[in-house]
Amino acid sequence: MGVPVVTRVGQTCVGRGGLSQLFQLDLVELAAESDEKFVSVAVEWASDLERLAEVRNQLRQRLERSPLMNGKRFAKNIEAVYRRSWEGQ
Repeated sequence: MGVPVVTRVGQTCVGRGGLSQLFQLDLVELAAESDEKFVSVAVEWASDLERLAEVRNQLRQRLERSPLMNGKRFAKNIEAVYRRSWEGQ
C-alpha cells in the first residue's frame, strides 16, 4: 500500500479495472490510453518526487474514503441488480 501505479488502459478487464480504481481514488492522471502516454506519465511522476511523496502519504486515506471500501453500498447495489434480473426487468 502506498505506491501509485500507472495503468495502461486498453480493452482488457485488467486495464479497465485499473482505470476504475484510479477514478475512485481521484488519480485518473495515472491512466494512459497509449504506450507512449504510459511512458510519459511514468517519467513525469518519477521526476516529481515531491508530488509522488504527497500522493503516497495520502493514498491510504483516499482508499478508505473511496466507494471502493464501502461494502454496504456495494452489497445494496448488487442486490438491486440481482433483484431486477430475477424479476425480469
